[in-house]
Amino acid sequence: MDPHKIGSPWMAVQRWIKRYRLTRALWRGLLYVLEYISLRLQSLWLYLCPRNKYIQAVNDYVKRNIAKHQSTLSFLKALAINPRATGAVLPSSKRLAREMASYIDFSGNGLVVELGAGTGVITAAILEAGVDPKRLVAIEYAPHLAKQLQIRFPDIEVIEGNAANLAAFVKNKTQSVDAVVSGLPLRSLPDVVAQAILDQIPQVLSKTGRYIQFTYDIRSDANYYPEHYELGESTIIWRNIPPARVDVFTFK
Repeated sequence: MDPHKIGSPWMAVQRWIKRYRLTRALWRGLLYVLEYISLRLQSLWLYLCPRNKYIQAVNDYVKRNIAKHQSTLSFLKALAINPRATGAVLPSSKRLAREMASYIDFSGNGLVVELGAGTGVITAAILEAGVDPKRLVAIEYAPHLAKQLQIRFPDIEVIEGNAANLAAFVKNKTQSVDAVVSGLPLRSLPDVVAQAILDQIPQVLSKTGRYIQFTYDIRSDANYYPEHYELGESTIIWRNIPPARVDVFTFK
């Protein structure tokens, strides 16, 4: 019996499962947006009809739930403005964020610099893992995301700017940089921009520090290694959508 014929039904099932998971995620995102729109309409109704008892009753519900949608909508806005810089179909999952945060050395006193903080999913995971907010510096290019980050995390330093200027942002800091955590889509950025960012890593990171990067391209590619750094640990997060790989680089 031809083994390929035996395997084909199982391969078909695998393909169906992958399509189902992606479709389910996209529908979840669409329902998320629709729910947010509904909440905003209810809020508008409250403004136009402040004496309506029904609207007053749901006002607290509206206020509680609008906030939880902000990160997803901010991400979609950034994706629409600059898809190459955003570089993802969906915001990073908490599982991926926690994995990245787990590689930070919490025993040190140096800075932890996050590149491309976005909606703050990885930022939150870093703080939840135990990093002192005063050690964390988040760099975000999109102005509206940088503003929301500062509101959401008032105790950290948020810098609105290009990660290609990383060395200039930290040159006056008295603390060394113990870790650079990057959510930037280097492989979807123009090569010149990606290389400019990678050139900054050795300039700011201490010799014992770590550069932590995730990518949706799960293949290894030495073109995206900072100079004089080597790949140490590498983990694929299959339950992220899409699957992502976390790479940890250390000085040779």
